[in-house]
Amino acid sequence: MTAVWMAIGLIGQSLFGGRLVLQWVASERAGRTVVPKWYWRIGLVGGLFVLVYASAVQNAIFSLSVIPGIFISGRNLRIRSVRTKHTLIAWMVPFVLVAIAAVASQPKVGDPLWAAVGFVGSALWAARSFVQWWISERAGVSKLPPSFWWFSLSGSFLLLFYALSQKDLVMTLGYSMGCVPYFRNLILLARIESGGSKLETSNSTLEPTRPSSETTSESGSRSASDGPSPS
Repeated sequence: MTAVWMAIGLIGQSLFGGRLVLQWVASERAGRTVVPKWYWRIGLVGGLFVLVYASAVQNAIFSLSVIPGIFISGRNLRIRSVRTKHTLIAWMVPFVLVAIAAVASQPKVGDPLWAAVGFVGSALWAARSFVQWWISERAGVSKLPPSFWWFSLSGSFLLLFYALSQKDLVMTLGYSMGCVPYFRNLILLARIESGGSKLETSNSTLEPTRPSSETTSESGSRSASDGPSPS
């Protein structure tokens, strides 16, 4: 592997890591998980750089881990556009073709045991993209649900172990940079959910009290309707 391919891979991973840090900072300032539009733009460009690197080292697992993110980033940039079955198929067909081409043309996966770890990691990593895509399509706006961060965390751990087994510096750096932002976004989401549940609980325990004047008038009307008690 030449220094040129490594430089391309490092640029791509720097873009990936940079967008996570920027998204983390934006979420901290907002007090909740946010997903600015530039998050997807940087992800699209960074993904293309990493895909070029993965193709250069001819590793199908690395390629499969990055291909879904490229297509999902592109779709999120147009998530507000008209959504039809034909639109979704138009986005899925190129993804499937590129994924098949990556597996067929890049046979290097390493030891079978580590390859299994890598494929499971890639599956989890891809699942995060498709779950996020599905939820965003239904909402009509880009969202990063808790499942996105859980899939990111578990998939990145497995892919990090696989990258270490392959002694690949570029991919090792890439999968190790996101752990803290993933955890922090989960904490922010849990804090918001906890605050909402506490508010609902407090509202449900509060019973409205009637004014004393209303109670007095009500008791007076009851006494008048009952009439004088027999002597």
